[in-house]
Amino acid sequence: MAIPEGIATVAVTGRYIRPDGTPLSGTVSFTPPARLTFPDADTISAGAATVALDADGAFFVSLIATDVPGMQPEDWTYTVTEKMGKAPERTYAIVLPSATPSVDLADIAPANPADGEYVLVTGPAGKDGSKIYSGTGAPATGTGVDGDYYVDTTSGAVTLYGPKAGGVWPSTGVVLGSGNLVTSVNTKTGAVTLTASDVGAVPIAGGTATGPVNIQPTSGNALTAFGSTDPATYFRVTAEGHPYSNSLRPTFYNIGIGDTLAPFGGGKFVLGLKNVLTVPTGTPGNGGILYAEGGALKFRGGNGTVTTIAPA
Repeated sequence: MAIPEGIATVAVTGRYIRPDGTPLSGTVSFTPPARLTFPDADTISAGAATVALDADGAFFVSLIATDVPGMQPEDWTYTVTEKMGKAPERTYAIVLPSATPSVDLADIAPANPADGEYVLVTGPAGKDGSKIYSGTGAPATGTGVDGDYYVDTTSGAVTLYGPKAGGVWPSTGVVLGSGNLVTSVNTKTGAVTLTASDVGAVPIAGGTATGPVNIQPTSGNALTAFGSTDPATYFRVTAEGHPYSNSLRPTFYNIGIGDTLAPFGGGKFVLGLKNVLTVPTGTPGNGGILYAEGGALKFRGGNGTVTTIAPA
């Protein structure tokens, strides 16, 4: 009995011979899942289809395609079992898409076990995907095909149209943005890489900051650095960590070495020395040492002589 109308089929052929050309005898079985249900055709299929090789070792069989719409289950394969006289039995799986109405088993049966258990039959090419067109103004009727999109790139009114349907573009689109759209960064477009100079920043390695520079701690007063307009007048900290000034003007209001109990005695433009913790005993080799001891101001000269400059 023929397969009911509405159920797609695939014609499968094949031929088996020995290496000397002698036809083989035996059977080839095609076993689907236990039950196949076709609601649209009011049909249920069960069991295997087995065909015997003819005198030439050939066979022909029409089988239900493995991708019939609405069929349950979906995405299944046939199990092919080859039983030949005086030849090893073999089992493998195949799919039979309806887009290939006829196929020879030699074209889809695995020739090498390392290639996998079954060979897929390539179906027809799928439909082209949607394309996105762009231009200034609304899309022209002849632009694109059904399913495509179009971007109107008019400055200040960028708009998306689509999808195109029935050969017609929508009369209105979706406004993507206005003049506030970002089209560049610091005058750069495309894949933008910004350097420190692009954003007015100081490079990680070196660089010059202009204007007063403030370092503000969480609490307390800020540290502010001002530059001189005279290139010969400056204050700096040397590479060795020493403060240095060549300014002809007062560099500091007050300078303190250690902490006096009454900060600078309320004075201004003064030098404050805290009493030494350890009195210097060595002889300075290149100058002298000024220090306070017990409130007295003392100086140890280059030959080791200690002079009291002012009593406590």
